Amino acid sequence: MLKNPALVSFSARLALADSHKLVWAALCLASGCVLHGQIASSAVPLFLGGFVLAAGLLFVLRQFSLCCGLLAGLAGMLASGAEIRRA
Repeated sequence: MLKNPALVSFSARLALADSHKLVWAALCLASGCVLHGQIASSAVPLFLGGFVLAAGLLFVLRQFSLCCGLLAGLAGMLASGAEIRRA
């Protein structure tokens, strides 16, 4: 069976991109934690609302990877806030 070199190359690039998504998710989660620590407590709801609106817009525009990155950042902010309240 003959393989098209362009399709093989595209398949290899997709596999590489999939392997890096977990790294980006962890980076976005950590960035959300750091961002929560850096902003004033009165501005946190504004940032949370902005994250949700931006993620919704990216979902509508079919930019799913960016949407998931924003949602991971949002999860990091929420986890950081919960840990601060718990401590």
